[in-house]
Amino acid sequence: RAEAGPSTVTLAGELSSIDGARAMLARGDGEGALARLDAYSRGYPRGRLELEAEVLRIDALDQSGRTNLARERAEAFLRRHPRSVLAARVRARLGD
Repeated sequence: RAEAGPSTVTLAGELSSIDGARAMLARGDGEGALARLDAYSRGYPRGRLELEAEVLRIDALDQSGRTNLARERAEAFLRRHPRSVLAARVRARLGD
């Protein structure tokens, strides 16, 4: 059996953080999700799941009542990543 390398371990940690934020959002805890996403950004400053984290952050901001900031971040996301697989989800959030 092959041992998990540092890259695999790091990705597992990233997934755990993202999944935790997603679970908090599902429970209606937007503020908790934002805190978890902040921790993700600090722990993985160049994380491979940063686009997913940003989309979750947009959702969490919206859920927390910070709709203007959510819209600003969504528009910025679409400017930077118009062809991302996550762009459709962000557009749906904007109602475009």
